[in-house]
Amino acid sequence: WFRKDEPIRSVLKKEVVEEKKMTRYTYTISNVEGLDGERFTPNPSRVYPHIMFVGKSFDGKNGNEKIFEKVDDLYKWYANLTSQLKNDKTTLKPLVEKIIAGKTDDISKVKAIYYWVQDNIKYIAFERGIAGFKPEEADLVCKNKYGDCKGMANLLTNMLQIAGYDARLTWIGTNDIPYDYSLPSMAVDNHMICALKLNGKRYFLDGTESYIGFDDYALRIQGREALISDGDKFVIEKVPDLPRERNKYEEIKVLTLEKDVLVGTVSEGYYGEKATNFIRFANELSASEREEKVKKYVCGNDKDFEVNNLSKIEFEDREKPINLKYDVKIKNKVTDVNPEWYIAMDYGGDMEGLLPDDKRKTAIEFENKGVRVYKTELTLPAGYKVKYLPSPLKINNANYSIDVTYTQEGNKVILNKTVSLNNFLIPMSKMEEFRKDIKKLKEINNDQIIITK
Repeated sequence: WFRKDEPIRSVLKKEVVEEKKMTRYTYTISNVEGLDGERFTPNPSRVYPHIMFVGKSFDGKNGNEKIFEKVDDLYKWYANLTSQLKNDKTTLKPLVEKIIAGKTDDISKVKAIYYWVQDNIKYIAFERGIAGFKPEEADLVCKNKYGDCKGMANLLTNMLQIAGYDARLTWIGTNDIPYDYSLPSMAVDNHMICALKLNGKRYFLDGTESYIGFDDYALRIQGREALISDGDKFVIEKVPDLPRERNKYEEIKVLTLEKDVLVGTVSEGYYGEKATNFIRFANELSASEREEKVKKYVCGNDKDFEVNNLSKIEFEDREKPINLKYDVKIKNKVTDVNPEWYIAMDYGGDMEGLLPDDKRKTAIEFENKGVRVYKTELTLPAGYKVKYLPSPLKINNANYSIDVTYTQEGNKVILNKTVSLNNFLIPMSKMEEFRKDIKKLKEINNDQIIITK
């Protein structure tokens, strides 16, 4: 029901009809607007109202039979499926021995096996019928060189067990899913990984995450409950929720003016998931095209941004950050209005693509949590002084923080800018605040310093 002067309210009706051999339940919702195809929208189950049905029991030939009354029942069904597997470890053993040959400590052996699966087994998420729940045998995944998350988890688990380690099959729901194991339903899980207990610490290994380092976790499973197999029992533990500083991007520019062109050097550092994504991007390229593609990557395909003398980088070590150094020439960022020059020191448009319009109806989901740190140092031409610097911008709340300052140190102007994303989701309750803050950031992004003779 609603009044003309109020927003439309959705109405949910439930009808129950008793029939001869069944009871029919019909749910009808009215006065609901259609789903919006807005950018950066989370999984619909996180933001839209929905009904979750949990089958707890049914009346069968043997009376009332339980299905999923509690998480124990869910695990029993999972364990029943995995107990049917006929993993041939004898065919895998020579391979495992070859992979860990020459490795003298446990961590090195585990890494060798983990990285071999990442690099040699292609992830293909083809699931049909019972294959959507039951893993493929480990030896078949190895032979085929591909598998879905369950098959890859099963292969990784068996290879680690052959090497003598306590590795377990583990079910987990990614952050697309808003549920935990307080809801005994298969809807809680959409992924499978391997859990390793080593020297008293639990590690979670996801074979589908190519080029990710050992003891590092993608945002999609961070902080999520994991259902770890333990024979007839199970263990529920959470994957570590890593700090935002793990996903750090750092950029340092040292610039001077040559007429109306900004010239100088740039150093970039990519950490955590940012480094992982960079390595994935680079390793999809042939050796002949890599340098040019990386140049376009760092300049965002900006034709006014010329990159030269790009430092040589190895993209094979997934445990190290990516560090780039290069020379740069940047055009069309300086306007000569004699006797003044207007200079755009910050031109990346950071976060502007996330600016929600006034009609936004759903939450915003970031690619990941993280910190972006920028420092730009501009040496003024001889005979010029600063006439105008943009005012500082400082914003700090539970979801994000923004800190932008321009200062003068002698004949140099220093821009320091830090944008921190503390949470991967901006709820609708905070959308208006977020909109205002991004508009402020956009204004200072587009502001310019003014120097004069």
